[in-house]
Amino acid sequence: MKERNALTKVVIFALILTFIGGTYASAGGVPGVSKNKIKLGHIGDLTGPGAYVGNLLVNVTHAFFKNVNDKGGIHGRKVEFITEDHKYSPTKAVAAFKYLISRHNIFAIHNITSTVTCAALFPYVAKEKIPVFPTTAMSTLIYTPPKRYIFSMTSIASDEVKIVVDYIMKDLKAKNPRLAICYQDDEWGKDGKIGMEKAASEYGLKLVAAEPYKRGSIDLSSQAVRFKMAKAEYIFCTGYPPTYATLMKECRKIGMSPKFFGNAATAISQTLKLAGEAARDSMYIGFAAMPQEDVPGMVELKSELKKYRPEITINPLIPPLWAGSLALKEALKRAGRDLTREGLIDALESFKGFETGGLAPPITYGPTSQGPISRKGLHALKVLKADIDKKIFIPVTDWRKTSM
Repeated sequence: MKERNALTKVVIFALILTFIGGTYASAGGVPGVSKNKIKLGHIGDLTGPGAYVGNLLVNVTHAFFKNVNDKGGIHGRKVEFITEDHKYSPTKAVAAFKYLISRHNIFAIHNITSTVTCAALFPYVAKEKIPVFPTTAMSTLIYTPPKRYIFSMTSIASDEVKIVVDYIMKDLKAKNPRLAICYQDDEWGKDGKIGMEKAASEYGLKLVAAEPYKRGSIDLSSQAVRFKMAKAEYIFCTGYPPTYATLMKECRKIGMSPKFFGNAATAISQTLKLAGEAARDSMYIGFAAMPQEDVPGMVELKSELKKYRPEITINPLIPPLWAGSLALKEALKRAGRDLTREGLIDALESFKGFETGGLAPPITYGPTSQGPISRKGLHALKVLKADIDKKIFIPVTDWRKTSM
């Protein structure tokens, strides 16, 4: 009798453990995953020179997952989105990462903004084996060499300048153009400089000027003077709207009228408002659909954002952010109910031309054995032209393949 009672207690205890395990962490104790919740972290510049991007990203992402949660979540789990500010500082990015891991026990990171802060986290991401999808860091450094847990899904500086030089030579049919670049003096800007040097070399050209500036600087008068001395005809700028707008104004002020090209981060109405008339006929690179484009994904985006964040005006930065969240949602669905970090990586690697309703070019990843291309994600860009009167950006090309 005693043995039977003891056996009964063991069975009951085992059933209790099974029940508790099933309710507490049906994903087998996976960090940030419980029966009803998935915890995602975010590390971005909520203050600092890129704060306009960082705060927009957070607000739009909260709206996206509120919509997902209201529709039942992903495999029955609601998504919790937890944000930390890195203030455009690598040191603060590391502190934010450690806090998200230790305090919030997150499952994955949905976006790390800027190249320098993302690069500072490489060893920590590898050690924790935590998926980072996607990053908005615009440098090949993010995926060259490929890193198992880090996925890019943005416009890369070296790709942007290659598309620009191709456009100058093939579409504008320029003869011996005098090319120049103004670049932020960090990994992001240097990636653009190296890319432009290579692109120019392919056409037998050399840069007539390559002028760096310190991150956050808004005094580009000396750079403008050197561009004038070099007789630059086509100037590409990597940076944020205040920098690009200042450069255009400074060049106009000293009597220059080159063709300006801004990177994707500058393709926003803020640039046109800051630059005013100096931005007339300025050009840009885009890696997502413009708000005025009537593609299916844009229609859905506008409807959902109007419902959850009606105060937000749709601008060119929102479609790629929404597309990134759509891709993560799909990857979480493909990873299945028994969600694990490695399962999410495998799901992302299964993307072959994943469509976001036209919000972004098709998204493709693969195993890291394929090289850098396996973590790049986006493989096409568009050239845009500013309409400063309507404060919009008009595509002047279709999607064009990038170099890698």
